[in-house]
Amino acid sequence: MIAKRAQEIEPFVVMEVMERAQQLEARGEHLIHLEVGEPDFATPSCIQEAMAKALKDGMTGYTHSLGLLPLREAIAEHYHAKYGVEVSPDRIVVTAGTSPAMWMVFAALLEQGDQVIVSDPHYACYPNFIRFCGGEMVCGWAPANGPAATHSASNASATTDDDLMVLSGANLQRLPPVCWLPTPVFCLLSSVSCLLSSVFCLLSSDF
Repeated sequence: MIAKRAQEIEPFVVMEVMERAQQLEARGEHLIHLEVGEPDFATPSCIQEAMAKALKDGMTGYTHSLGLLPLREAIAEHYHAKYGVEVSPDRIVVTAGTSPAMWMVFAALLEQGDQVIVSDPHYACYPNFIRFCGGEMVCGWAPANGPAATHSASNASATTDDDLMVLSGANLQRLPPVCWLPTPVFCLLSSVSCLLSSVFCLLSSDF
């Protein structure tokens, strides 16, 4: 018997479109893929060589639960060199992609009934992730229509001028995170926008 929450998960339309496209390609059709967010070029040779070397060296077993320490140290060094911030490797988690990372974020932070404000449009997986983890999704604002975002559950409202996702809830007593909005309307936040967004998170979380 499949759990009710699993039955409520809607299909990921992007994958259905891609699978249909693959069927057409198998029949000889030439298609331009616009459904999945992946590069249209091969994996760089340096990465292929590193992967081949890892296999040859027997690096095929389990790793640390957070990911290989040298990799996490390299990521920490990158953030220090590029952004000037100190991030401990112990606070870095390596995942197989953004989706499992966001799934873990939602699972770790959401309590039953917590609200998650997202922009509209948004990553198609978010509704399923949020619902499965007991949260409720609220489309707070549409990037194409302006910067206003309203958090109806807590009767609070705020204004931002960029596309972002805020985790928040009426009873959250913790600082909600802010992350980039993915395709199809990905954009970079300005320094001022990041500051304003951080203030909004603090106000809406009662931190």
